[in-house]
Amino acid sequence: MATTRLRDQIISLIRIYKPDLVLTVDPWLTYEAHRDHRETGLAVSEAFLLSGLPNVNRADLECGLEPHYPDYISYYWTRKPNVYIDVSPWMELKFKAIAAHKSQFTEGSLALFRKYFELLGRRAGHSYAEAFKVMNSTALHCNVFAEEL
Repeated sequence: MATTRLRDQIISLIRIYKPDLVLTVDPWLTYEAHRDHRETGLAVSEAFLLSGLPNVNRADLECGLEPHYPDYISYYWTRKPNVYIDVSPWMELKFKAIAAHKSQFTEGSLALFRKYFELLGRRAGHSYAEAFKVMNSTALHCNVFAEEL
């Protein structure tokens, strides 16, 4: 299965780079119809949860890679954020970079993004903000309250 291969590749990258935090799109976002977003978010979430287990990706151990648990996973484009970051000083640069992806975004979608970051900024007491759901590995396994964290 493609997502299992992707997950295993991400596990290997986590073991190589040993990050403290892993960032991905929230695969549980309500009404997310983009399959790549859902599958990538799930693959990264599984990799985050499993990267510290020695019996997952045993070939990594044979290559000298040690299991590694990042401290946190952070989801962007999430419905229930618990961390807001002030991005006001970088908004124009951010939108210049986003606008460069002409095949991905229209003027209408850029205007919508700007309003979205403005709304998040208002919630956080800034002009513009980005929002994230940051959790540790305990929150991602048999936790019926994860959405409320």
